[in-house]
Amino acid sequence: MSNQKNIIEIIQKIKPHLNSVLTSATTVRECLYKNLYLLSNIFGVPENKVELTLKQYASVYASTIGAQVIAITGSCGKTTTKDMVLHVCKDTFNTVATPKNYNNAIGIAFTSLQLHENTELAIIEMGTNSPGDIKESVNVIKPHWSVITNIQNSHLEGLHDLDGVLNEKSNIIIDKPNHIAFINSDDSLLNKNINVDHAQLITFGVNSSNFKPSVLLWNNEQLPTFVINDTCFNLQLPGTHNLYNAIACIAICSKLDIPLPIISQRLSQFKPPHLRSEIIDTPYGKWIVDCYNANPFSVKQALLCFSKIQTKGKKIVILSDMLELGEKSVFFHIQILKQLSYLNIQTVITIGKNFAQAHSELKNIDYHLLRFNSIDNIANYISNYATKEDRVLVKGSRKFHLEQLTELLSSSEII
Repeated sequence: MSNQKNIIEIIQKIKPHLNSVLTSATTVRECLYKNLYLLSNIFGVPENKVELTLKQYASVYASTIGAQVIAITGSCGKTTTKDMVLHVCKDTFNTVATPKNYNNAIGIAFTSLQLHENTELAIIEMGTNSPGDIKESVNVIKPHWSVITNIQNSHLEGLHDLDGVLNEKSNIIIDKPNHIAFINSDDSLLNKNINVDHAQLITFGVNSSNFKPSVLLWNNEQLPTFVINDTCFNLQLPGTHNLYNAIACIAICSKLDIPLPIISQRLSQFKPPHLRSEIIDTPYGKWIVDCYNANPFSVKQALLCFSKIQTKGKKIVILSDMLELGEKSVFFHIQILKQLSYLNIQTVITIGKNFAQAHSELKNIDYHLLRFNSIDNIANYISNYATKEDRVLVKGSRKFHLEQLTELLSSSEII
């Protein structure tokens, strides 16, 4: 590998192309593949060596920048937490954050190349779907602070079980002087098993923790108002799951010495990221569109929140399969359908083979359960069934493109 000076000179040649590279495709791996020829020429390596070279050069380059690096992982909420921290910090610090959810080692390498000598803060989202992914990411850019939002059943095809998820996510807490770990202390698996002997521990949550609400109220839309250390906070995102994301953000930003009243004011203006608890008014009711990702915990939390929202009309839920759950996939889908029996929801629409199998194995449900094979068919049904007074929750995995429902329903193609 080239020496540090040569690597920095090579990185400077890439920088003018970074924006076009990162916007050239919908996924970070596509960004890499679509730009292999360009990167191969700049790096001076064969195309089959570009990915490894990119990670190595990004690691060397990131180590030369004096930015404070905050890495965020967890089974749910990491992207929203990252976006909240960015929203609060961007007017106080010169800040760079992982774009979209480009949270694997390739995306983190590209993010590292966006740092510059004036960058004060780097907010890095780290995802995983197999053992070793987090270690690979922290080798690209080593965090000063680490955040774990929660440990839940996700990516079980690669991580196998909750212990596998815990072991993998825990690799974000590295042995580095003055390292700080922010942990959700209400997550029982994290609270009992996390090893932070080599780091300072700061906890956040709703119950016993360093950062928790002393007062917590919910309005009819399930938007929280809460008090932490005599400062009042109001969120524009519904549900307990987003409350935890906000408290994690408050803990991080407070440790960065941003005054709580400023954090409160900025968080009150934070809007949901695209497809993550996004609220949309349509002729067919007010919709919560949360379909960037889905696992059993995130779906249950979304359903619980939705069931408590008050409305004059019907409550309709549209669910797609949850992916990468391994051998217990159908079991988790059955559990979701069973949970719905206890919630104030009238109609449930599903798409995907795992929910289809769960349908066939579930008896005696007391809500209207429908199964469709296409987005077009769901849109046709909704156009004839839903009204302006209704509330609709759309929750699913990105693969199913459930967001297309709102596009279809706003077009003239509905029969």
